[in-house]
Amino acid sequence: MALAVHGSYLFAAIRNTDYVPVYDAATLAPVRHISFPGWSTFIPSLAASSSCPYLYVADAGNNEIFCIEPQSGNLITSWYVDAGCSTTAISVDKSCTVTVACPSREIRQFTASGSSMTSLFIPEVSSEFQTLVYAISSQVTYSCT
Repeated sequence: MALAVHGSYLFAAIRNTDYVPVYDAATLAPVRHISFPGWSTFIPSLAASSSCPYLYVADAGNNEIFCIEPQSGNLITSWYVDAGCSTTAISVDKSCTVTVACPSREIRQFTASGSSMTSLFIPEVSSEFQTLVYAISSQVTYSCT
């Protein structure tokens, strides 16, 4: 499951569904759902930013990103990410740059309207590096206040 909040709405990506449930962010009461013809049942990630007016939905089954107006649920635009990237994760930053993670260890960035900006390949991480990261992270204390 993935969650995104935009304004007064909470959006959820739930495994094996072809829609995105929408809830009131304050009360968690169901409000509606968003669905479009042709959506697959593999929507692993959602992204929203308070400085960006849209909700982005990754449809990994169709290798497609949907840009949605969160208040109305209307589709603004969509674009395909080629078959080598099944959009396992998506994020959007304050400048509305959409970043997509691919299972092939590739990171891709797009403009808010879907124009490709850049692509970066992450080399495989050595087991020694993973061990070091684990050792460091196990010594760090996290607190939420």
